[in-house]
Amino acid sequence: MRRNTTHSWLTAITTLAFITPFSGCGGGNPSAPSSTSASSSPVGSSSKPTTIAVAGPTSVIAGAPQQFKATVANSTSAVQWQVNGVAGGSSTVGSITSSGIYTPPSIVPSPNIITISAAIGAANGKLGVTVMQPVPTISSASLVSTDGGATALLTVNGSSFNNAPALLLQGSPMSSQSTGTILTAMLSASAFGKGPIQIAIENSGPGEQTSGTTSVPLQLQMASARAAGRLLAQSTFGATMPLIRQVQSEGLDAYLDEQIKATPTEFAPLDITVAVPAYCDNNINYCIWYSWWQHAMESPDQLRQRIAFALTDMFVVAGQRADTMPTYLNALSDNSLGNWRQLMHDVTLSLAMGGYLNMFQSAKPTASDIANENYAREFMQLFSLGIYQMNMDGSLDLDASGNPIPNYTPAQIQAFARAYTGWTYPVPGGGPARSWTQPQTVSLSGFMSPYDSQHDTGSKAIISGVVLPAGQTAEQDLDGALDAIFQHPSLPPFVCKQLIQHLVTSNPSPDYIKRIAQVFVDNGNGVRGDMSAVVRAILLDPEARLLDDPNASQPEFGHLQEPILWATAVTRGLQPTKLVDGANAYQVLEYWAITMNETPFNAPSVFNFFSPSNQLPNSTLLAPEFGIENTATTVQRLLVADWVVTPGQAGSLSIDYSPTGTLGTLVQAGPDQLLAYLNTVFLHGTMTSDMRQTIEAAMESTSDPSLKARTAVYLVITSSAFKIIR
Repeated sequence: MRRNTTHSWLTAITTLAFITPFSGCGGGNPSAPSSTSASSSPVGSSSKPTTIAVAGPTSVIAGAPQQFKATVANSTSAVQWQVNGVAGGSSTVGSITSSGIYTPPSIVPSPNIITISAAIGAANGKLGVTVMQPVPTISSASLVSTDGGATALLTVNGSSFNNAPALLLQGSPMSSQSTGTILTAMLSASAFGKGPIQIAIENSGPGEQTSGTTSVPLQLQMASARAAGRLLAQSTFGATMPLIRQVQSEGLDAYLDEQIKATPTEFAPLDITVAVPAYCDNNINYCIWYSWWQHAMESPDQLRQRIAFALTDMFVVAGQRADTMPTYLNALSDNSLGNWRQLMHDVTLSLAMGGYLNMFQSAKPTASDIANENYAREFMQLFSLGIYQMNMDGSLDLDASGNPIPNYTPAQIQAFARAYTGWTYPVPGGGPARSWTQPQTVSLSGFMSPYDSQHDTGSKAIISGVVLPAGQTAEQDLDGALDAIFQHPSLPPFVCKQLIQHLVTSNPSPDYIKRIAQVFVDNGNGVRGDMSAVVRAILLDPEARLLDDPNASQPEFGHLQEPILWATAVTRGLQPTKLVDGANAYQVLEYWAITMNETPFNAPSVFNFFSPSNQLPNSTLLAPEFGIENTATTVQRLLVADWVVTPGQAGSLSIDYSPTGTLGTLVQAGPDQLLAYLNTVFLHGTMTSDMRQTIEAAMESTSDPSLKARTAVYLVITSSAFKIIR
């Protein structure tokens, strides 16, 4: 990188020429200038002029004091020291004492060449000084991979790192975090190859300085319990101790690969023409709720089901008939690790979505009306593109006047609405519908069928200059419309940012968003929309994995667990003994969700329970899930936590807190054993010493082993350390 160097004329001298004022009256010296220079002698005085020479280093290090001296001739007065003409200096350019000790600012000014001067009256001497960054040093470094070499954590120990040091990997800058003496960076395999790597630390900015180069070998190690727990918190409905050990043994990358290849767990069709199963409490809607909770709690393809849940927050459906929901839910889970283009198609034609946003039986317009715009508008605004064009890093693309550029116009929304006309009841086995008004089957499972006589066959000018030609079928227009949206440049950053927010952190950096959006555009094999590649990239990205290192710091990282995820994480972590015996357990979980005001498939509007753009009050930080976090919901979550630890209540599960149960046995072995278990399963190793001491003190207030266990569990699951997934 280009570095600032001291000008050659500065390095060649230690003092600058000082000004010697003339003496006598005008005319006394024909060669003298017509105006006076700086002098301590009045015009016409016969005394010798005062002269000042400043001596000292011409280069200083930020924050490191240096002595400067003034040599004064023809005066016994004390000099006034100045920095850039300001007596005593300032916080921006540095301060100087009456004895000439100059302390440069800790942050190098720009420009970084300042002037030290000493003055007596009008006489002064000056010296140009360059303020440089401190020279960083590297004392040790390690590069450790816990996932077989897919990613690796680089930890650099050293000294004299400035407030924003740059990591130079093979001479190129890489994203990193620094505490001043420890610098960390999570690197992808493409950055470090097989190792070793050559690194240096640069204190960048004006007056940049670079350390020497250090060679760091790659070390392959088993994943830590912290890394395994964090990955599971981001990619499942909750960690369990057996899963943590499995991820540790296999490695993060191998575990994700295993999950991606896992057979999808399907939702069974529901038929309202037959008797409602007993476990549904004579309510067909309960069947789909209980089935969903069972999938979340017990399905082995946890990654797929977790991504599908995130998609329910993005492709919102609420209040639809239970027998339409299995098709919709299977569309989400089947395609959550498939391709986004197929996901768009299947969600669009699911009868649950068709009924919710009025594409079902949307007929071609007549002379007196227009096609229903509901799905056309929401699909672009909320599900795919957003209102305004986006750059790959998630920022808004602006026009020449600095204004955001709309992704579509009202006329284009209406063109899409016309493209989506002519879809009606599912037909068993597929194929076109035979009737517009009468269902082909009483059960509403399956995808909507085309009915071309109700489809608008005119040409349609949609986005990106695409025109759907006249005379096309409903299926042809649907494919053309979805293709145009799928290829739109706003789609990758819009989709990827929201997926990152749901899985990893509410405030991903622009670089993080850009890296994932680029994978969406091309998975490395020329395929656009490959969700397996996108999800893997999200979860293994250096930003996602940085806090696997307990020494790393990302204060604004993570996201609040929405109530449903909190409920599943608590239950999976505590492993109730009777969870698998049917509806009773799932009825309890649904009761919890109702109490905490977030139940599956029951969002208050198409905008979901919370907006991805919700911000914390008086802050620029995004905090989507805090859109439903308030005093009332906080109290409700505490109430549910009380049910968790109080056996026998209406909202309690069969959790064994007895001295012979898992938790009670750990208590018998000592508080440390139980707290270590809870710390690993629920907090992935982030319990602080203060938190530990507080919980231990509460446990010591009783001699009852069961109450000790319940107390510890309550304090852990209600803590902010558990509520915030980091």
